Amino acid sequence: MFETSEASVLRGAGWAGVLRRNAAIRPRLPALLGAGGAVSHADFLRKALGAAATLRAMGISRGARIAVISENRPELHLLLGACALGGWALAPVNWRLSPEETTEILRGCAPEVLLHGAPLPEGIRPASLKAVHPLDGPDAFPFEKIAPDSAAALALEPSGPDDPLCLIHTAAVEGQPRGATLSGANLIAGGAQLAHAAGLGESDVFLGALPNFHIVGVGFAAAVQLAGGATLVQPRFEAKAAATGIAEHKVTLAGSFPPILEQILDAADEIGADLSSLRAVVGLEGPPMIERLHRTWPGAKFLLGFGQTETSGYVTYGRGDLFAGTAGVPGILTELALADEAGAPLAATTPETIGEILVRGPLVMLGYWGLEEVNRETFRHGWHHTGDLGRIDAQGRLVYAGRAPTKLLIKTGGENVYPAEVEKALLAHPDLAEALVLGVPDARWGEAVAALCARKPGAEVSAADLSAFVAGRIARFKQPRHVVFVEALPRGADGKPDRAAALKLVEQAL
Repeated sequence: MFETSEASVLRGAGWAGVLRRNAAIRPRLPALLGAGGAVSHADFLRKALGAAATLRAMGISRGARIAVISENRPELHLLLGACALGGWALAPVNWRLSPEETTEILRGCAPEVLLHGAPLPEGIRPASLKAVHPLDGPDAFPFEKIAPDSAAALALEPSGPDDPLCLIHTAAVEGQPRGATLSGANLIAGGAQLAHAAGLGESDVFLGALPNFHIVGVGFAAAVQLAGGATLVQPRFEAKAAATGIAEHKVTLAGSFPPILEQILDAADEIGADLSSLRAVVGLEGPPMIERLHRTWPGAKFLLGFGQTETSGYVTYGRGDLFAGTAGVPGILTELALADEAGAPLAATTPETIGEILVRGPLVMLGYWGLEEVNRETFRHGWHHTGDLGRIDAQGRLVYAGRAPTKLLIKTGGENVYPAEVEKALLAHPDLAEALVLGVPDARWGEAVAALCARKPGAEVSAADLSAFVAGRIARFKQPRHVVFVEALPRGADGKPDRAAALKLVEQAL
């Protein structure tokens, strides 16, 4: 599916080489921390080899996808290592999705193995599967059934640097999930760039509370592992557990988007947790919260940034106290440009020029899994088209200017929601004639999902009715927090819904 060359294969064994290097030069230092104790770099390699040998003995095809539906746990990190060691691709699936959404993702990536934490709902069994295992109990996947020096382990062929290693699914576009396919080289490049920006080394510890189906959860853990450090694995984000974990395990790196940092700081104040080990918090926050962090824990610096799943995480970085109002400057492995209306990179710009943000570099994904036409559009002119607008000021700093009109996106609490997907779910209700989904400012979540709806003549469907209706069709974070009814959607001269006018109607009603 994705082309590789002899030249790229000669570059090394990709992510597998990182694991072997850590095990060789820092075998006793921790790679993972958590409730189950520490896993050293040497033990990490041993366990990952055992898992890879088990998959090899099961006859799993090279290049196959290994899907996982689970809250954060050490096994997810080990499975990524196993995939690198054995030539497979890990596909962590958002456990908060509805059965319908999960089924659609699994249909698209066609995994041969499905591992899961909580019990799976009925019907989530794609035809491609050769094996299904829980991660707990007597039928759990046998991570250490086969010794890492067995014949099955010795027969392993690691993933090359440009082979698919991880599929992270982004928000569905027109109802179709997009699996951003990352290689080992992508993870290494993204990790190296973050390690450079945050000054990471083998003594660093990442707060692994963000979900492992999210690029920040995967990418930040990879960056720290690349640097020889450790990840503190927590099942999910919970503010008091996060504050306690930072204090107990001397966490130095955390990722944040509203309202994570605020909740951690509030919890630390409440329980008296010492957060002085924090050196860097990276993500999206407003000036008041950044100022609060710097004032309360002056040893920690907040790094602003811009990035996507498709770019293996952040591609720009800048200290929040020095780069306020911007997304920082390109990282050491990133090239940025702005596009004209046709999508071609502009040869020259001024600080006032606004265009679609283009990215080029070894961090950019291989492509969306199974979506060749979309890939051609995304990678035209030799650049990754982000669908986000921005400008580059006189100091070379990226200033974010919103989403391109053709690629509307709502970012709520760190999750991406495409309006068309929510509109499709709403319009399945028999009493609804029209629906337009918008993002509205929200003090807690950054943005909230809102819907402007028009009922069919004589219908009396309520906001509560619509909420109950879509609850089984889309994940909770995609469901509208606000529903406003109108007689008909406002439309422009071209007959298309007028989103600006619709937003005003929603904001007036809230």
